[in-house]
Amino acid sequence: MASPRIRKLLSLLSVLWCYYFKLPDDNNKSTLNVLLLPRNVDIVEVFKTRRTRNGDREIYIEKIPNCRLTQDQEYTLSTDLTDEHHINPKKAEFVDYDSYTNYMPTFQLCLKTVVEEVNLRLKEHGGPENERVWDRLVSLPVTPSDGATAGTKVNFLLVETLEELGRRDLKRFQWCLIKGVEGFSSISKGQLEDADRLDTVDRMVESYCGEGAVEITLEILRMMGQNNLADELKEKFPNNV
Repeated sequence: MASPRIRKLLSLLSVLWCYYFKLPDDNNKSTLNVLLLPRNVDIVEVFKTRRTRNGDREIYIEKIPNCRLTQDQEYTLSTDLTDEHHINPKKAEFVDYDSYTNYMPTFQLCLKTVVEEVNLRLKEHGGPENERVWDRLVSLPVTPSDGATAGTKVNFLLVETLEELGRRDLKRFQWCLIKGVEGFSSISKGQLEDADRLDTVDRMVESYCGEGAVEITLEILRMMGQNNLADELKEKFPNNV
């Protein structure tokens, strides 16, 4: 029979941290929602579910997780903030993939003043304070920058559009980006090698900015005969930037 230490090592799971920030209101109150999800979760489904539920009221903040947690272990989130704040709940259990159906926050950091960055610390509940399993500085958007908000909306919109393409059509779409479309620079094959839908959208936005990424997506979709999907994207675009 395996020792407790071995069983614990076998139950370690790679973790995907998702941050959704609700910007400060008129009273400077804001909320940072922290989701601890198994790495094999469908991140596109997370985006779609959160967006359906909350619309544009929250902003997604991307951070590299670099963390492994123990299944069914309870954890505590803390911060070094001196500003007035509170974290709910006091402790939370990291559960397996099947337990995630609605992508609700694992922790909520409620702020009562405007904070530009926060250092988040995670440790096993009841464990020594200095034995943290994760420690990361997270920058928070202070004001709803039109450019940043629009960019976030465009990314979500494009991810949702590419989600409608099957694997073969996605490869054709990426092939068009590599070969080049009239009026647009091409994206190198290396940048799109093994790229999923999220990676593809990131490469397009980096290369063409938000509006340009939408324009080339429309062009390629029509080249592929995906006219209905292109029409849907064009109809949504003016209302989402």
